[in-house]
Amino acid sequence: MRCNNCNNELPAGWNYPCCPQCGSPLQNAAGTAGHVSLGDANAFAGDVSISTNITNVERQKTESEIISERKAEYRKLCLAVLADGRVDPDEAKSLENLRVSLGLSPDEANAIFEEAKRSATRQSVSTLGKIQQMSLNQVVSLARQGKYEQLASSISRLETMAQKYADEQLHHFYNLILAGIDPKRAIASYEARAVDNYWQSYWTAMAMINEGRTADAEEIMGALEAWDDKPFGNVALLAAVNSLYEYWKDRDMTDFHDQALMFLEQGGEECSPELDRFAQVLMMLIELQDPSELDGFHDDFRFYIDKTFRVLIDRINDVNAHAAIPEIPKIDLLPE
Repeated sequence: MRCNNCNNELPAGWNYPCCPQCGSPLQNAAGTAGHVSLGDANAFAGDVSISTNITNVERQKTESEIISERKAEYRKLCLAVLADGRVDPDEAKSLENLRVSLGLSPDEANAIFEEAKRSATRQSVSTLGKIQQMSLNQVVSLARQGKYEQLASSISRLETMAQKYADEQLHHFYNLILAGIDPKRAIASYEARAVDNYWQSYWTAMAMINEGRTADAEEIMGALEAWDDKPFGNVALLAAVNSLYEYWKDRDMTDFHDQALMFLEQGGEECSPELDRFAQVLMMLIELQDPSELDGFHDDFRFYIDKTFRVLIDRINDVNAHAAIPEIPKIDLLPE
């Protein structure tokens, strides 16, 4: 069998959707459909289903999710190979063999390798120095105090640091804040990325939910499952948010509220420490009927209430405002 684009002959038994030489999609490859079973994933509650199937019934992955997983697998080997600071011939051969077996194009593999090399170079400075930590703390303080104009002008400091340092806390806060104050920019940055970053993907999914792009957000959630060094509960929290947004579109759809509770229980049991405050606010929102109930917690969770969950809280306010409008009484017509 040959590639329909570059006409190179494919390796025997090739079962991947892309050509290993040029990276073009293959029309007749067995893997073109991109369907791989995730095992158990719970997608249903009552008669309502959601497309974020991540717990107890089978679901099939999109081609984008499969490609993300393959890139993540290749990145792991790149980091392992670069651990000693050099790539010997045997390691180079292992990288090439994996590239071919995963169906990555040379350009894709090179981009992943270069980013892994930059990441490996940064590992010695992955922990921020005192000055960098102070800068991070100052920007985070602006977010917690609700000084959003100053925050918008200061976010570039975190962006510059994120390009240089591999610190987890830095990447979490930078992408959390960017997704909250400028979701369109966060999404554009994600869509223009050369390689995947976990916290960029995570908070872009939240930005997409706020922008009404739930299908794209769900696709990112599926891709996040490939990061097996992160707790599954992180993704469950996003699924809880997604279900809660659907519930407040139509409160007769109580199954979505049940789903949100189920996903929150999974996320609350095991999630990254960076998401503790996110999970706490989500827990309050699941039982919330009137946004004024959040007033006593506003100072402690200001950024999450004002920015991260702003669309959901606005939706709850709209529902309550509509319910408060009294019906116009019917007036019987006078007899002729």
